[in-house]
Amino acid sequence: MVQKYASTLQAGAGARGTSDTDPASGGAPSSLESRTRYVQVGQNPVDSDGSVIPISTEPSDDGIQWGVSLYDFGQGEYEAIAYRVDEKPRKKKKKSDSDKKEKPKNRSDIDEMHRLRSAYRAKKEMRHKVMMMGADRMLTLTTRENISDRDKFLKCLDRFRRRCARQWPNFQTVIVLELQERGAYHAHLALNKFYNVNLLRYFWREAICGDGNASGNDSPGNIDMTSPVKGNYNRSKIARYLSKYMGKEELDLPAGSKRYMTWGKIPAPKKHVFYVSPTFDPFYQIKKLLESITQKRMRKFFELPPSVFSEIYWFSSVGN
Repeated sequence: MVQKYASTLQAGAGARGTSDTDPASGGAPSSLESRTRYVQVGQNPVDSDGSVIPISTEPSDDGIQWGVSLYDFGQGEYEAIAYRVDEKPRKKKKKSDSDKKEKPKNRSDIDEMHRLRSAYRAKKEMRHKVMMMGADRMLTLTTRENISDRDKFLKCLDRFRRRCARQWPNFQTVIVLELQERGAYHAHLALNKFYNVNLLRYFWREAICGDGNASGNDSPGNIDMTSPVKGNYNRSKIARYLSKYMGKEELDLPAGSKRYMTWGKIPAPKKHVFYVSPTFDPFYQIKKLLESITQKRMRKFFELPPSVFSEIYWFSSVGN
């Protein structure tokens, strides 16, 4: 369904096109060369007079306009963001070497709004990767030793990665670290299929102390894997679960430290961008427009970003 609209959007180049049909009648343009695509929302008209909302491929300078980015993760799952075009900050020009400021060493030295928005972008990227890999279960890696040194824990994790890659060449995962109350790190991994639990446990213990057979009181650590059947896990829930653990320790980390990690090649979601000019409540109109395109009920997003301009979010997920 999205492809039907996307092909038309890509054909247009401007915001003020003409159509061979009357927009109020609900008809669609007869030619793909038309610069505006009209969408009829079945029995639920989205305009105040019962007509349709024009969609364009580029922003217009006339009136209030909203940009919409629609991400397609496949299998009926989508995410959408809408923003006021006139309030969205434009990209700054590149500064010369003389104008550049010295980069802060710690995140605590970064401006709060920039830090919050950077953290939100990282969560969004992580969430999209979890959605695209089709995660259906969680793996948690813990250690008996109270490893509070992040670099030391990451070295154990890297040894575990290399061992898994040798066993399963196409091993894919998205990883988020959590700093527990006792001060020790452990890792949450999103997986998209079943892996032998005994092998994973062996690899993790081997990565910690070099002896994968260590057990009982000599065990250096353990693993826990959720069941997609018993836990009713799906990729959207897993993405939200991992989001909770991102940002807990960010002020104590050096600037530029990774908030999450990925192993394996995970493609980006299909992204469709277009612009609309709502005539009344933008939340209602854009929501109905998205539902007409995706044929899915769009729910309000579970986490709103720190923002200085207007943004509204929705998501659609099977099983939610």
